[in-house]
Amino acid sequence: MDTQVNFYPRTLNLRKITLRETDKFFVLVGTDKSLRKQHVIKILKKRDTQRDEYELQDIIKEDFRTYDQDSFKEDFLDPLIREYHPITVPVPLAHGILGFVRFLKGFYIVLITQKKKVTTIGQHNIYQVKDTQIVPLFRTVSNSNREDEAKYLQIFNRIEIGTGFYFSYTYDLTKSLQENMLRKIRTKMA
Repeated sequence: MDTQVNFYPRTLNLRKITLRETDKFFVLVGTDKSLRKQHVIKILKKRDTQRDEYELQDIIKEDFRTYDQDSFKEDFLDPLIREYHPITVPVPLAHGILGFVRFLKGFYIVLITQKKKVTTIGQHNIYQVKDTQIVPLFRTVSNSNREDEAKYLQIFNRIEIGTGFYFSYTYDLTKSLQENMLRKIRTKMA
């Protein structure tokens, strides 16, 4: 089954991501390059015994507001801390979301925790993924499939992501230079 999740707004260019965790959900907080605007995505935690009852789009809840520093603290972070204390921070700083993967117990998020600038294309910086962190997005309540899950994680962790994965915050690496240039020209003409 093909699952597509669109993160709004795509043009915010979130550069720094923090993953916070409560007992009931995760909170991804993305901050823009200027460190002035925050965007929030809530990821609900399900039990590993519910793995067949939901898809990725069922657990991701986007907050469509964009917060400035003051409103983020007053309207989001302080109420979150009051209501869901304690809150842990399993990933204090990530540079991007590499993706989501699902094994036997549920979904994991793969976050880019280290990057290296390798080149530029025009004014666009291109980075190499140097390290990642995989975080389970579920609560473990059952020991079933524990050994198989550990094997899948071990196999996944063998992928040498730091040797061939690249990204850019502002340039679409999935398109050729010609396609990117034509899109820019068409946008100016419209």
